[in-house]
Amino acid sequence: KVVNQNIEKTEKLISEDKELIKDAEVVMKRVNNGWYSQLIQKDTSNLMLQEFRNDVNTMIVNTKARFVSINEILGQYSKNDYNKTGSSPQLADEINKLFDKVIKM
Repeated sequence: KVVNQNIEKTEKLISEDKELIKDAEVVMKRVNNGWYSQLIQKDTSNLMLQEFRNDVNTMIVNTKARFVSINEILGQYSKNDYNKTGSSPQLADEINKLFDKVIKM
């Protein structure tokens, strides 16, 4: 009876892991195509996979926020408003270079 319970528990854990991995594959394909609106939703009792899920979701949210910021800055530039510069270190450098070149023009 105990062995059967352990088998059932193990099967449940494997099933949870597979579902999370399938969900992650779908989300990562969408992100690869530029869609940052979906996060990995599935849960598992596997702490390592949960941490992976949380890290990927955080990465998606942060990347989306950077793109939103860049779009806002470029939108302002298109309206001849050059008061705002980039906030992300690497992207800020490139946006600031663009800003400097536009000002020189």
